[in-house]
Amino acid sequence: MARIVTFDYCAVITLFFLIFSLIFRKVTAGRSNKLFFIMVLFVLISGIFDILRFTEPNYLQHTEEGKIIVRITHYIYLTTRNLSTPLYALYIISICGLWYDFKKRRALFFSWITILFAIVLAITVDCFRHKMFIINDDLSFTRTGGMYFLYAFAFISLIYSITISLLYRKRLSRSKFITVMSLYPIAIIGIFIQMIHPELLVEVFFTTFPMLIISLVLQRPEELVDISTGTLNFQAFSEEVKLNFMARHPVNIILIKISNFELLIRKLKDDIIQNYVRTLLQKLNAIVAEQGTELYYLQNGLIAILSINETSKLREKTIFEVSKFLNTYTYDDSVDSLVETKLCYVRCPDDLPDYNSVINYIQNIEKSFSEDNRLIFLEKEARNKNFQIRNKLDSIIAKGIKNHSFEMYYQPIYNLKEKKFTTAEALIRLKDDEYGMISPGLFIPAAENNGAIHQIGEFVFDDVCRFVSDNKLHDLGLQYIEINLSVAQCIETNFYSKVNTALQKYKVNPAFINLEITETAMNVNHESSDINIKRLSEMSINFSLDDYGSGYSNIKRIMSLPLSIIKLDKSFADEFQNNDMKVVIASTISMFKKINKEILIEGVESLEAKNYFESVGCDYIQGYFYSKPLPQEQFIEFLKIHNEEVESL
Repeated sequence: MARIVTFDYCAVITLFFLIFSLIFRKVTAGRSNKLFFIMVLFVLISGIFDILRFTEPNYLQHTEEGKIIVRITHYIYLTTRNLSTPLYALYIISICGLWYDFKKRRALFFSWITILFAIVLAITVDCFRHKMFIINDDLSFTRTGGMYFLYAFAFISLIYSITISLLYRKRLSRSKFITVMSLYPIAIIGIFIQMIHPELLVEVFFTTFPMLIISLVLQRPEELVDISTGTLNFQAFSEEVKLNFMARHPVNIILIKISNFELLIRKLKDDIIQNYVRTLLQKLNAIVAEQGTELYYLQNGLIAILSINETSKLREKTIFEVSKFLNTYTYDDSVDSLVETKLCYVRCPDDLPDYNSVINYIQNIEKSFSEDNRLIFLEKEARNKNFQIRNKLDSIIAKGIKNHSFEMYYQPIYNLKEKKFTTAEALIRLKDDEYGMISPGLFIPAAENNGAIHQIGEFVFDDVCRFVSDNKLHDLGLQYIEINLSVAQCIETNFYSKVNTALQKYKVNPAFINLEITETAMNVNHESSDINIKRLSEMSINFSLDDYGSGYSNIKRIMSLPLSIIKLDKSFADEFQNNDMKVVIASTISMFKKINKEILIEGVESLEAKNYFESVGCDYIQGYFYSKPLPQEQFIEFLKIHNEEVESL
């Protein structure tokens, strides 16, 4: 029977290009990538030998030696073809995060070993018994009954892979699951076509299609590999950590940070930095490969070495080897003299209990290192309450929003001209049921990073409007309440409508609200923030510039905005006794007074400071000298006592 090998030729050419693509695109780093590469290689070899076993009879002499060569070709084909399915099962085990529990899950491990052993044993035995096929005198072959045993093992192997895919589908995204499952129906169709039409060699061809789909969907170099270094990147690291937390695998991470990376970027050329990092990663990779761990480059001079189920002895060895390497590593004297590296060892879930904690810690790793602390073990740092809070902030904030754990406090502001408290600043507080009061200095930046600041901002404005509506401000001696705006709020396209909705909901006069914008917010996205400020100003809402002096102020920009009050940063109050600072303070106040701005000084904590800032022309005093921020009821009681005393004089 004449065989049509055209499909095999197409498959082999395609697989050659696929392997070249995997190498060129650097999709060979990492366990899953390596398994996929080996699997493609096996399918390619099976395709080549499938062609050879039908074309060799045309070129070989019809002798015993020719029969031996053809028989060897058949066995190589059968081995690579039938082992590709167990390899695919290993690939699925890897991407599902089961790799390190593979041997522990006895049913999973022994069933796979049994299938693999059965396939290898059947082919090995047949090398001596010749029960699967017979080589004829013309070097063609005839299948015999023994081949059905191989078909049975291949079918069991296929069922095994499908079962794993279905059992652990929740560990895969929808697109990954569909991609993984696509191999089975396509491969089965190919097998049936070739069984019905043995002259059509389509099995390898039909297996090639899923390989291409997997390569496009799952093997994503632009997402998982840092192209400049060829090392797995942050996305790959993130997915691996998440997968292992889902599988409840202990994960150990060594973080290597080039602590002065930004300085190196400013001092050295880009290509020098890239070459340095690339060489460093290549040599580190040689070390960690021996320890059975994975290397990731997380960008900006941060490297991660990740291992699973590492023993304390292996941990010490890995840390020792990495530390020793960094101490002795040389690249170029001009670069080596500048580079500073620091190490941190993290155990998960002991030190960091969940995926979000790991990501938060990595994003704020600089805070863990002191100037003289080159190697830290996070298990010592993790006992610190502030550390625990910092690394759970996202979940703490989310829980706070869900459980309505945010509360508004008010800090009275003293009017030096009227000698009483005429305004107050609304300040948000978060009380967590586990960690107590969380500092705004911690949760506000975190909320700005994760987007929760929008929900928090809406709560603040709504609750302040409710407070103003429930309490007659003039009866309390107040003219307005100040509300801080974040950068994110300033550039919201629908911020004006949010404010207007809250004002109308509580029937609040806009003049009772004063919005504070920081120097940073003032200078971000001028167009969006200017539109919001202009529209809100037109409805009689006043504006203050908060924390003046904490950044780089643009005087021209300040002049262009409808700001009625300039709030001097606490740093002015902290340094008011410094003679040079006194010159700066006096000049600053004089400048703003000349353009009809009122001046408020923040952070006043002593009578001496209060008297000084009153003497240089400040209009308002805010700080602990008068009062700390107070809950609503205490704040109202404070005003009644102190402002009534003034009225009675």
